[in-house]
Amino acid sequence: MSLGYWEKSHFANSIAALGWNMGSSHQPTGSWLRLCLFNLEKALVPKEQRNENYTPRNRQLDALTFEQLKEALELVRSAG
Repeated sequence: MSLGYWEKSHFANSIAALGWNMGSSHQPTGSWLRLCLFNLEKALVPKEQRNENYTPRNRQLDALTFEQLKEALELVRSAG
């Protein structure tokens, strides 16, 4: 599966927020879960409604693959 920069950015942010939620000692952490869901929703915004140039591009994020995102999600899942 090939993801664009927009999707990569929002999926990566969603996975990170989920990890922060699961790793937080202050449970429940609704704020991290809301941030996770917000980024999931943003990742699914139709291309014609996106502003792809809202921020300078990050080379590391550009190089991120779908497989790496799946691995990161699996790490979060196994840590829980």
